[in-house]
Amino acid sequence: MLVFQIIPLAALGIYFLYIIYYVAVPMARLRFLMHVGYKKYHCTDIRIDDTGVIVRIMENGRERVLWRPMEIGLDMQYMAMTAATELRSIFREIRKGRV
Repeated sequence: MLVFQIIPLAALGIYFLYIIYYVAVPMARLRFLMHVGYKKYHCTDIRIDDTGVIVRIMENGRERVLWRPMEIGLDMQYMAMTAATELRSIFREIRKGRV
């Protein structure tokens, strides 16, 4: 009878690990990247929605807008992962000076 108690607890544990891997860690990474963007790259605005990632920076007294589309499809669980990847590529372009 102990196995009937372990199966639901194991399922709950697996679901907890799934939520951590697909939701909590990517969202924490995305928030960290946004913080880095505001502090290190002096971004004035970072917006993320279902169409793409928009970053505004001040460069030589002019405001530049960088936009990257996100191709997610129907799987919204990967939105934070995709947004973090696109945000890193925008920061890479800013760092290399190709804006």
